[in-house]
Amino acid sequence: MQITTEIAEQQRHTFIYLRQMEKKKEERKESKDVQRHLWRIARVNLICYSCVESFIVKFLVSSIENDSRYKRTWGKGNSKGSNVVSRQPSGVRNGQTAQTNAAAAPSGPYINRVTNDAREDEMEDNLQAVGGIIGNMKDMALNMGNEIDKQNVQIDRINDKVSLRPITANEKYFQKMAFTSILPSGS
Repeated sequence: MQITTEIAEQQRHTFIYLRQMEKKKEERKESKDVQRHLWRIARVNLICYSCVESFIVKFLVSSIENDSRYKRTWGKGNSKGSNVVSRQPSGVRNGQTAQTNAAAAPSGPYINRVTNDAREDEMEDNLQAVGGIIGNMKDMALNMGNEIDKQNVQIDRINDKVSLRPITANEKYFQKMAFTSILPSGS
C-alpha cells in the first residue's frame, strides 16, 4: 500500500510539473507573438524612417544646388578659371632684360667680345646652344606647371563634389547592414 501511495504522489507531482511546463510554453508562445508583433512595428517604423530620411536628403540636395560652392564645383557658377601662372619673371642677360616669349629669339651676343677671336665665337655658339636648351626646358616647365594647375583645379572640383555628398557610401553600407541585421529571418 505504501508503494501505491508513493507512485500516486509521484504521478501527481509529474502532472503538476507538466502543467507548469505547459503554462511556461504558452507564456513563451505569447511572448514570441508579442516579439513578432514588436518586430513588425519596428520594421514599419524603420521603413517610415527611411522614407522620411530620403525625403530630407532630397530636400537638402535640392536646396544645396543653390549654394555657390555647388555651382562652382559643378560648373554652373563662375567659370573664369583659376589664377594660373603662365609667365615667369624675365631674365637678365648681359645687363639687359631678355624677352620672355619663345617666339621672339633673343637678340645680341651672350658675351662681350674683347679679343674677337675663334674662342669667343665658340663660346658664343656654345652659350646659344645652352640658351636654346634652357629655353626648351623653360617651355617644358611652363607646360608642366599649367598641366599641374589644371590637375589641381580638377582635384579641387572632385574634393568639392565629395564634400557636398550628405552621406558617404560607407555610412549607407553600415546603415543597410544594421537594418538587415535587426529584421527577423522568419517574417
